[in-house]
Amino acid sequence: ASGERIEGQKSSDTASAKGKGSSKNKDKDSHKSMRISEQRIDTFLAFVGELIIVGEMLNHLLGHFSQANIERRSLIEFKQAYEVFVRLSNNLQRAIMSIRKISVKALLQKVPRLVRDIANQHGKEIRVEVEGEDVEIDKSLTDLLDAPLTHMVRNAADHGIELPDERERVGKDRTGTIRVAVEETEEFIVLKISDDGGGLNYEKIQEKAESLGLVEPGVPLTHEQVVDFIFQAGVSTAEKVSDISGRGVGMDVVKRMIEGQGGSIQVESTSGQGSVFTINVVKSVTTQILQGFAVRVAEECYIFPLKSIRETFQVSCDEINTIVEKGRCVTRHETVLPVISFRDVLGLPRQGDDMTQELLVSTMIGKRLVALMVDDVLGVSQFVLKPMDGLEKNSELFAGGAVMGDGHVALVVNLDKINEEVDVDSVLQEAYH
Repeated sequence: ASGERIEGQKSSDTASAKGKGSSKNKDKDSHKSMRISEQRIDTFLAFVGELIIVGEMLNHLLGHFSQANIERRSLIEFKQAYEVFVRLSNNLQRAIMSIRKISVKALLQKVPRLVRDIANQHGKEIRVEVEGEDVEIDKSLTDLLDAPLTHMVRNAADHGIELPDERERVGKDRTGTIRVAVEETEEFIVLKISDDGGGLNYEKIQEKAESLGLVEPGVPLTHEQVVDFIFQAGVSTAEKVSDISGRGVGMDVVKRMIEGQGGSIQVESTSGQGSVFTINVVKSVTTQILQGFAVRVAEECYIFPLKSIRETFQVSCDEINTIVEKGRCVTRHETVLPVISFRDVLGLPRQGDDMTQELLVSTMIGKRLVALMVDDVLGVSQFVLKPMDGLEKNSELFAGGAVMGDGHVALVVNLDKINEEVDVDSVLQEAYH
């Protein structure tokens, strides 16, 4: 069939030469390109961000008009116009962000070579699996992820995967596996570096932390504390210093780079089975347009990342149990949730003793559900994250600010910092006893 198709094309070559030439010219014209500076694209994207703010303002007005005595037909027309505006601004946002995207393949192509060099140097046998080469990411993210990817892949090969004889002694395949995967979610680019090596060496990390005076001798560390330590400068468990760092060396730099752009790093590790490092970064590091959950505390508005919110619910004050010198907790869906007052986090006085009901927001902080106590819930909104200068008090608690529909500025909360306000493990341990 293929031969017949080619032969048929030959018989019509002369008759259609002019047509083919015209077709080629059209194809060439349709793939024309032009060079534009990143600064111009970023400026365009910033204006799109302003459109998002205008959309929230229109939504705010729509809420007012719905409550006012306005002709129903006018209200319907305004709502229809608002929906068209939102749809067009969202399409414009996606279109301009796609212009900045490039394939992640160039970033991932270096992984096999990095692993091969280390394996040859140390006599290891390592298999490399790479997934997500067809994912496209914002150009600025390639620069942001390049150093962390290189560093963590080297650590996995050098300090994670064991020597072939060691693996064989514990019943493993002599060849270890390092897997690097990139995937795209609605808001984030997710980079996972996993290995089937020995996992984090908790004993060595504790010894190193004790030697540096970071923890009291003999006090066992939780997984969360171990993770905190490996991201601190100088906490390395490498038995000898080489040009390839052990897990810990440089990890503080990796964390600062990622968190400095609004991202996060999670670590999972099982002794003898391996580790998984997950890096989450927002799709655009220039203009960050995110989904948020707005609450009100002491007449001020604050925004929590929507991805961390599970539900809101109201309970009577009697349902909140107080654990002496530990904190408070509440039972929801047969699960004990530590209760954190957002007023306490902000250093504000609590509401009066005449309160009979408390409004709680079930929030995923780290890997635990925590109930945040707030004064009021305003609902879901799209917002543009803006940097905020001059925040002396609780500066690390806030990731930035956002202009709300009513014109007020709301602070965007970094939920990971709230976790430091209460000893969650102690609260849960006492509650279940």
